[in-house]
Amino acid sequence: MGCACSCLDELGVPTDIPLPTNLSRSVKKELYEDLEGYDWPFENLVLEGGGAKGNAYPGALQVLEELGILKKIKRFGGASAGACTAGMLALGYTPRDIAALLDLDQEFLVQDAHCGKLAMLPNLYCKFGWNPGKRYIEVLRLYVREATGKADYTFGDLYRDRGIELCVVVTNVTKMGIEYLHPKTTPDMPIAEAMQMSSSIPGFFQPPSYKKGDHLEYYVDGGMLCNYPVHVFDGWYLSMRPEDSFFQRLGSEEPPFHKYNEKTLGLIVYATDEQDLMKVSVHQSCKDVYWKLPDTKLAGKRGPQFKELQAEIKKKAAVIHAAKTFFPMLKACDLDKDGNIDLHEFKLAMDRLSQTNPDVIETLFGKDMDWEEAFKEIDTDSSLEFTAAEFMSFLERKGVVSPLEYISDVSLVPIKTLGDFTSALINTFTLQAYRQFLKPRDPERTVGIYTNYIQALDLDMAKQDKIFLRKQGAIGVAEFLRSYLERKNRQDEVLIPESVLLQETARHEERLEQLEAEFLTSV
Repeated sequence: MGCACSCLDELGVPTDIPLPTNLSRSVKKELYEDLEGYDWPFENLVLEGGGAKGNAYPGALQVLEELGILKKIKRFGGASAGACTAGMLALGYTPRDIAALLDLDQEFLVQDAHCGKLAMLPNLYCKFGWNPGKRYIEVLRLYVREATGKADYTFGDLYRDRGIELCVVVTNVTKMGIEYLHPKTTPDMPIAEAMQMSSSIPGFFQPPSYKKGDHLEYYVDGGMLCNYPVHVFDGWYLSMRPEDSFFQRLGSEEPPFHKYNEKTLGLIVYATDEQDLMKVSVHQSCKDVYWKLPDTKLAGKRGPQFKELQAEIKKKAAVIHAAKTFFPMLKACDLDKDGNIDLHEFKLAMDRLSQTNPDVIETLFGKDMDWEEAFKEIDTDSSLEFTAAEFMSFLERKGVVSPLEYISDVSLVPIKTLGDFTSALINTFTLQAYRQFLKPRDPERTVGIYTNYIQALDLDMAKQDKIFLRKQGAIGVAEFLRSYLERKNRQDEVLIPESVLLQETARHEERLEQLEAEFLTSV
């Protein structure tokens, strides 16, 4: 697919899709060649929303394609920018085609308000959003038309014609809830409109509307309520099997997304300043080879700042780990079980730690620690004993969240500019949405892609920034698959390379033929 023609319509939108982007600079074969030949079990693919960070997806998808995983995927899902990538894959576009789409001028495509920033307040007041999004929807319709022959191709059309299921997660503002657009729930919904709905950032875009019956319903970014819908192919809700039809299932006591689907693979993208809720990251050994920052304006501006932030995050993580070790020791040394720690109990805890885990003491109180001075640092009211609340206050003075907040996946984010505040606000919504939908085992099926200095709203990144992101995507997938193999080997669920399976099958068939011949001879 693709055309070198650069014709534009009256909106300035290309009338032909661009030629595929060469990903050879981003995805090196040596990165994944040890993973070739395995019979990977994945059949469903779900992509997190991430704005500009989604430029990492073509690199990740290219590895999946090279390893034969992508061709096995029959169900695609996503939210926000992830929904657009999922939609393109479902329509048959390759990672190179998606990279070419992302290489278009994204700022031009999404910022189409007449009079630019001068129209922001009037449009917000009258139309609930700044930019109409006309250029963006026309590009989406162009891609759908190129792949299918008609711009209004629907979820139902895709399933009937190709047997492919696509799920786009959106936020229905009118109904104040989440909706799953899918051939089972919305067979007549045009795919291009669905992708636009799921990417409609509140305030930035005028919210798309869709007529249902005699009223309009307004939609915004699906990531507002569920940015990583890895659960969408769990359970019966979106199952197309006859026994899972809504006639059969509505009123059932079984939750709609209850059953965990091990054939689902999910991709998430996260920057240095974002909390990694999923606790997944790429392998340490790859960092020195691939993680050198490019020589770009964005990397030069934000790279050093994020490097300091990364060091600070590492330092805080060490303090949190030390505190989580220290807490059980304090509990064990609370001899009178009154919930407070006095001088004698504190010294007992410190003596035990100095013998078993001296690094904890150094992390919390410094190298040349005097235990009496350490006690005074915690006992702020000089009562000769301290409470758990005083100990948590001590941790917060060290710049980290308390263990209780850490359990709830809370982190401290420095806010100095309007951009910092906006990013933190978006992440707040995202994290709360994560907590609602994530299952304990979701990290086992999730690829973490670390975007380093690049954030969701970095639409003006340079070409080298995009190449860097695609490398990160490729690394993330390769390291996840290696970890996946190791985990399966530990669980005695060894994945046998496909070439070995074919050889064994051929030997088995040959042996059967020999036995049959021997039997006929004996008869």
